[in-house]
Amino acid sequence: MIPTLMRNYIPLSLFAAICIGCSSRALVKGALTPDERQEYVEQTGALIPQRLKDDFVVGKAAAGMTKEMVVFLYGQPDRTENNRYGISWNGGDGDTTAVADNRDSLWNYFGSDSVSVKRGMVFNGDTLVRVVGDLAR
Repeated sequence: MIPTLMRNYIPLSLFAAICIGCSSRALVKGALTPDERQEYVEQTGALIPQRLKDDFVVGKAAAGMTKEMVVFLYGQPDRTENNRYGISWNGGDGDTTAVADNRDSLWNYFGSDSVSVKRGMVFNGDTLVRVVGDLAR
């Protein structure tokens, strides 16, 4: 028979192992971990200027990054210029294909209180032109 202490120890140790294993994952849906960002830079590095690679790997947004890179840093925006959640597309109402967003757009990421804006971004087409607020993850 398994002693009571051992019976309680096994589930707790399994729970602790699961928590430790999951702690290295990004907490924001769509955001990449530092290792995943490094892998992304290695795979697409020829297309990214060095100054953007460095900022991307450490987890900071910088002017010149694409929308894809920003989503990989911070996840989907909490709010866009049309008060919609996620990325907005400029296709027609009947158009179901995703068309590139070639107009200026604003993205906001809220703070932990879900009211104040922690970070705001202005895009010209697909390129980040200005970041306001907290640049770090």
